[in-house]
Amino acid sequence: MVNIKIAILDDHFPNPTTGFRIAEFDGLLNRFPKSIIFTTSNLSKDLITLGPGWSDRKRRIKKFGAFKLALGNFDVAYIDFLNNAKKFVPVLDRFRIPYVLTLYPGGGFSLSDAEVRQFIQRMALSGTPKTIITTTNVAKDFMEDFELSNCTRIVHIPGVPIQRIFLDKQGIDRLDYPEKLDDLVKFVFLAHKYTTDGADKGWPQFQHLISKLASEGKSIKATVIGPWGPHDLIDTKYVGLYRFLGELPDYQLPQFLLDQHFIVSINTPNLILPGQFDGFPVASVVAAALCGVVPVVNDPLGLNNFLESYVNSILIDDASPISLINEMAEILLNPRVITSIAKNARQSFASLYNPDVQLIPRYEALEVLAGI
Repeated sequence: MVNIKIAILDDHFPNPTTGFRIAEFDGLLNRFPKSIIFTTSNLSKDLITLGPGWSDRKRRIKKFGAFKLALGNFDVAYIDFLNNAKKFVPVLDRFRIPYVLTLYPGGGFSLSDAEVRQFIQRMALSGTPKTIITTTNVAKDFMEDFELSNCTRIVHIPGVPIQRIFLDKQGIDRLDYPEKLDDLVKFVFLAHKYTTDGADKGWPQFQHLISKLASEGKSIKATVIGPWGPHDLIDTKYVGLYRFLGELPDYQLPQFLLDQHFIVSINTPNLILPGQFDGFPVASVVAAALCGVVPVVNDPLGLNNFLESYVNSILIDDASPISLINEMAEILLNPRVITSIAKNARQSFASLYNPDVQLIPRYEALEVLAGI
């Protein structure tokens, strides 16, 4: 534990559906016990939905107010996402509070938006001490275009924090993978809904895959987690194969993911807004892989630096349904390899997403700014 006081500023917490925030903020509160979370979101939610231990932290989670921040004697602030930076950085500049900003994909971070570029340039040149963390090579390269004041430091930390409940599943030896051609194969789709048809997350491609395999007589089941329902299906012919679980907090996910074989995540950038993109792999894929689910993913921006097809994942060349269908048809002809791919995926993801790799560099960025 470190004796510096951090103001964690956010617009979404304590919503339980963004698990990486919960993992990140949990780590920060443990490391820096004098720290406070300030949120502009609704605080009426029961903190128990965030998982074990959170209900005891009620006094450390407060409604945001500028003067609460100013009078709190904080050493440094911590922010996720560009939208939050736009909201909170003017206040931090006003009161000269140093801050760390993690520039995650999404959250208003559009590469082609002129207003975004103008805001980042003003922020990079301001006299408030700050560290900007990039998590993708796209963001890292983007930040190289900006002039920086001597008060601004860029740190690159690839990836995203993940909750320990997923890392704890490493000790569970799964023995339920299909081995014969007629064995049941289980697919999961896990994503938030940002567009009406879900094309940015690969919802249409997932449905095409399920329909194609079902039409060929394959024994399959499809689990859907997120704000989706039967009304979102393009073709209701195979609705009986789908199980819709709705939105779930992270601590409930393992009980369902430990029963799945493949997670399908086919992402397409620029659909929500021009210049917007996802990280690779997305957090839902990380969580699933740690539970022994084989990632079936595409990499439209060339961000992959550790996944190898048929070794620890199934990599899809593009976002077309036919590419997904062809790859899965091939893998299902040799189901015995699924077990080894899943085990390799668990090991690869556990190595990159363990707390030492993801959280310690964030702690260090805060401590450097605080002068420790």
